[in-house]
Amino acid sequence: MKGRNDRPKFSSMNPGCRQMMPVPWASEDPGETWIWGEYLMTFQKNPPPVKPEAGDRILHYAMAVFPVGSFRRPILAVTVERFPPEVMELFAENEGLDEYVPLIGKDTTLSMLCLWTTEGHDNFGAFDPASGPEEIRRRFFGILREHLGLSGEAKLIGTLREAFGHPETGLPPPADSREGWLFRPLEPVTDTEKLAIMPAPWTGADEGETWVWGDFFMTFQTAPSTIYSHFLQSEGRKDDGAEADMTFLFAMTVFWRLDINPHGPTSYPILSVALWDPDSGGHGPKIFWPEDENASGPRPLLVWLFDSCPQPELRSYYKVDRDAGNVKRLFFKIIGKELGVSGQPKKIGTMTEAFGHPETGLSLRKRH
Repeated sequence: MKGRNDRPKFSSMNPGCRQMMPVPWASEDPGETWIWGEYLMTFQKNPPPVKPEAGDRILHYAMAVFPVGSFRRPILAVTVERFPPEVMELFAENEGLDEYVPLIGKDTTLSMLCLWTTEGHDNFGAFDPASGPEEIRRRFFGILREHLGLSGEAKLIGTLREAFGHPETGLPPPADSREGWLFRPLEPVTDTEKLAIMPAPWTGADEGETWVWGDFFMTFQTAPSTIYSHFLQSEGRKDDGAEADMTFLFAMTVFWRLDINPHGPTSYPILSVALWDPDSGGHGPKIFWPEDENASGPRPLLVWLFDSCPQPELRSYYKVDRDAGNVKRLFFKIIGKELGVSGQPKKIGTMTEAFGHPETGLSLRKRH
């Protein structure tokens, strides 16, 4: 068996290969979790690739491999994939695989048994996914036995969700009660409509703070602009009375560390938590107020969470005041549950000091 120092590292994987990997823990059925030696393996049905449009392909089944105790970064994956005929024709031509050409027809597609590793991509020939999950799992285990130098047999732990909190996996119990939290990849937020009202990264009334926590880093910002307002300012344009006049009291914006981001070295945040005073002006997200609209007195401060899901999520059930220390502790509580991280966050400096710091992966340049 390979030693710990010989394990492939996700951070050394080519970004193109990372984008082709199956999304961790995503499956159309409950899936399966297996333990084999020092590795944790997930058997997933029809998982999407990290980058959905990558390769114009469909993953029938996948088995992702993690070191025991880890669940965010697979080190390799075995897949049964279906490629469109035009892709396979190009593949066969480039690789000199004339034996595949008769299998490629105008109205058919060809499935391949593939291995994705830090060294790139290998294939093990044509494969019929109709052979069923038992045969597919058997083939996956055969490839992994040889590639990882494993002996003995794999042990079934349970479904994907049952891996969390199980004593043999080393994984923490699910930290959030929201249904489906586990199966949502921490993707960069690129929806422009949502970005308009999100707190703008790297903005604020003071120098702010940068923290690192596990595979992520985050900024704590006082009175940040919205992304739309920041855009108007950079263009020298005036507020048009829409989302631009929304103001947040505090925000914490979270990023993958660039050197281990499964989505490639992108500077987009993956989530943001913000504290908003609805009486401070600004339109903000549409809110249903269950209380009497004519009631006197200030309305409660609201906590909003923005991520890659279709709508921002209201977290109004937290009691919070305007004290920066209390708000920061609340933000860390929310973010810790969202990310499934353990331990404690560590402050590394101001927002500017995030750039060029080895624990963020950001290049040394001025923020803007």
